[in-house]
Amino acid sequence: RHTDVLGYLAMLRESDIDAVRNPACPDTAITLREPIPVERLPGFAAGLVSVQDAGAQRAAALLDVCDGMRVLDACAAPGGKTSHLLESADIDLVAGRQPAHDGAKCGWLNRTCQHGTAGKKAGLLNKRTT
Repeated sequence: RHTDVLGYLAMLRESDIDAVRNPACPDTAITLREPIPVERLPGFAAGLVSVQDAGAQRAAALLDVCDGMRVLDACAAPGGKTSHLLESADIDLVAGRQPAHDGAKCGWLNRTCQHGTAGKKAGLLNKRTT
């Protein structure tokens, strides 16, 4: 929540990057007309924005998350939904992946949450259950 769609579209225009509001999530998502390396996105390295699938962003809107809620994301890797939920509201979120012994996907989840949420932490379940 460091910027909004209109503000970031202006930043992209200043950087000569062509982008539009994503019609599936016009209040939260932007689609680039041409793919570029994330390093070229203004503010990406500083955590100002994150790159997510528009479908993942729909989860927060469909759940109607708001500050103070407790949310369980039981299918949380690679972390797009988890990150967007944390970016959307000040929530208490527990995220996990089944099977949790999939170390590569748990690693993705940790990295996604650490970058995309600019320092917010999710409680990450990393226990194998049978």
